Amino acid sequence: MTGKNNDSPQQVSPPSPVQRLAALKWRIQFLGTGVKAVSTALEVVKRIKNELEKEHSICDDDTLKYLEEEEKKLRDKLVTLSGELDSEVHQVEAEISKLESKVTELEVELKELKEDQVELELELKELSGEKVELEKRNSNLGMQLKELKDDQVEHVKKNSKLELELKELNGEKVELENRNSYLGLQLSEIKEEKMALELELEKQMKHMKSEESGSKREARRITGRNEALKDQKKTLPKLLKEKEEELLAGNGNEENIHQDVSPLQNLVDRLPNTMKTILAPKGSFTGDEFGAFMGGFVNIAAYTVTLANKTMGITAMSALASLLTLMISTMFNNIVTYILTVQVQVQNDQPRVVKAFTSLPWIMLGGVLPIAIGGFIPRWGIRAIVTGIVTFVLKIAFAVFLVLSYKVPKKYGFYFVILGMAGMAIAAGVPEILEWIVKLSVKKACPSI
Repeated sequence: MTGKNNDSPQQVSPPSPVQRLAALKWRIQFLGTGVKAVSTALEVVKRIKNELEKEHSICDDDTLKYLEEEEKKLRDKLVTLSGELDSEVHQVEAEISKLESKVTELEVELKELKEDQVELELELKELSGEKVELEKRNSNLGMQLKELKDDQVEHVKKNSKLELELKELNGEKVELENRNSYLGLQLSEIKEEKMALELELEKQMKHMKSEESGSKREARRITGRNEALKDQKKTLPKLLKEKEEELLAGNGNEENIHQDVSPLQNLVDRLPNTMKTILAPKGSFTGDEFGAFMGGFVNIAAYTVTLANKTMGITAMSALASLLTLMISTMFNNIVTYILTVQVQVQNDQPRVVKAFTSLPWIMLGGVLPIAIGGFIPRWGIRAIVTGIVTFVLKIAFAVFLVLSYKVPKKYGFYFVILGMAGMAIAAGVPEILEWIVKLSVKKACPSI
């Protein structure tokens, strides 16, 4: 019983085509041997029968009858064995045909694999060239950073001398120190970005051989970030020079210092340090803060007027929940970004906990506006019209304020209004478009539905 359980079919792997072919050949040999044996026996029976017929007087009829029956049995057995032999031969021929087809398929697959290997070798060669280029650019970036540090040391010396000369102007001195702190934060951010780029570049080099296609796109993205970092480094000496000119020009008239500062910058300079870290971590309202505000504004406005919520009455609570989800995800994204990019804590930097709340006030402000505008209107048509009109007016107001504060060309303000409204319209209509596409696909696939 134990031997039978150990040899159960569940534990025996199926035979391979070669094993099946060998078994069939052995079966053919066995059947051929049987056919020869039966043929020999049949010949012997015939010979005995003929001899007995010649000597009919010696043997009786029962013996002849017995020989005839044995001859018939041998003939039947010979026919059966011949049929089995033919069947086995056909099966062997079928197996051989399958094996030949399999060999042909494997040869084609081997050829394709060789072609893929050649393509991969070419891609690896291209990636090696890109790696050398990235190393050269990284070296140039280090040299530029060293020059930037030397310029900063020189600037600190000049700044100390100017502060001694202008110590009687306490108000101007505070403002100049704030501006100097802003430049220091900007320099620290450049260092942080460089360190992050180095870490990311090292990671990409480790995975380049195993992920050729993906590393190519990552290398292009890193190259773009290196170029952006170079541009920032080129603009920093210009900012330092402008600060020196402002220090030299401030001989007692406070209006000479404030005349080129935008209303937004005046507002930032008057904020406490804790609020400034949350509302303007770079020392001024930049595109990051404005983008966070418009992202929350467009997101919640699109949710309020989307066709997917056409049957919903008051959307204020659900829109508020969506805004809360957006704020929480942004907060965790800020924490993860800070952990992955910041390696050295800057001396004048705020605690890490404050980093989590960066841009959250702007997202909250941008999301609350559309909720207050259309979140409490029950009818979708009126809600969409009112929200769209008020949003368009607010977009124009934001564009005017942007042009006046940052002194950008008016055409960019026009682009801002058009692109913002188009983005909100697309975001609001995407669920309905997707639903329409799904229904159309289902209808084509199953016309009876």
